[in-house]
Amino acid sequence: MEEAPYLIDDKAIQMIEGKSQKEQFLIKIDSIRKSLGIEAMEDVQLLVDTFYEFGPKKREQLALEAEKRKKKMEEDEAELMAAPTGNKKENVKDKKGGANGKNDQAKQEAQDDEEEVEEKDPTQPDIEMDDVVEVLQEFHRKREERMNS
Repeated sequence: MEEAPYLIDDKAIQMIEGKSQKEQFLIKIDSIRKSLGIEAMEDVQLLVDTFYEFGPKKREQLALEAEKRKKKMEEDEAELMAAPTGNKKENVKDKKGGANGKNDQAKQEAQDDEEEVEEKDPTQPDIEMDDVVEVLQEFHRKREERMNS
């Protein structure tokens, strides 16, 4: 709810004053449900499924994109190594140094990613706060597809 406070209407915000945490949560959830146009339990299930499916799908997509970039970088590096120009010894040193610099940078980024990994609650959807809007867009797309089919 902290990720998308804009989904909670002003009336709900006024209603939660002086209420217990549990009552506040229920009021906020109801307001968010209304904001998203969720009336049927089918839509609730679709929303929950979308949240839980989004993180793994996005990570898979990002991994594929990273693999493509890596492959392209390797192809570019091979082209540079094969290109005949000037003094071959100097070019080989320069090209290798540049490639090693790129590899070192990639290794450092991988280490940084590993260090950022924190213990996650397996019952929570595995998404970033920045992804909430994308998840909601995906939910609306899926719901429209279901309604049109």
